[in-house]
Amino acid sequence: MSTSTSQQIDDAASRADEKRQELQRDAENAAHRAEKKANEIGDEIKKGAKNFEKAASRAALDAKKEATQFWSTFSSNPEYWASTLASVNLVLLGAGAVYAYTKRDEIRHTDRGTIAATVAGIAALLGVQTYAANEAAKAQNSGF
Repeated sequence: MSTSTSQQIDDAASRADEKRQELQRDAENAAHRAEKKANEIGDEIKKGAKNFEKAASRAALDAKKEATQFWSTFSSNPEYWASTLASVNLVLLGAGAVYAYTKRDEIRHTDRGTIAATVAGIAALLGVQTYAANEAAKAQNSGF
C-alpha cells in the first residue's frame, strides 16, 4: 500500500468518525427534544384532567342541588305527590289485571276466597293510602 492510499483510508476513517459523532449528537438532540415534548404533552394532559375533574365535580354538585330542590318542591306539594301516588297505584293494579288475564285459566281454578281476600287487601291498601295522603296534605296546607 502506498502512502497516499494509506492517507486516503485514514482521511475516510476520520470523516466517517466525524460523521458518526455528528449523527450521534443529532440523535441525542432529537431524543432530548422528544423527551421535552413528551413532558409538555404530559403536563397538558394533567392540566386537562384537573380541569375536567373540576368541571365534573361542579356538574355533580349542580345536579345534587337541582335534585334536592326538585324533591323539596315535589314532597311539599300534595298536587304533585298525590297524582304520582295515584299513577303508581294505577300501574300496579294494571299489572295485576294483565297478569290475571294472561293466567285466567289457572285463576278460574283458584279458590274464590283467595281472590276475594286479594281484592279486599288491595281495597284496604288504597283506602289507607288515600287517608294518609289526605292527612298529610291537610298538615302541609295548614302550615302555609
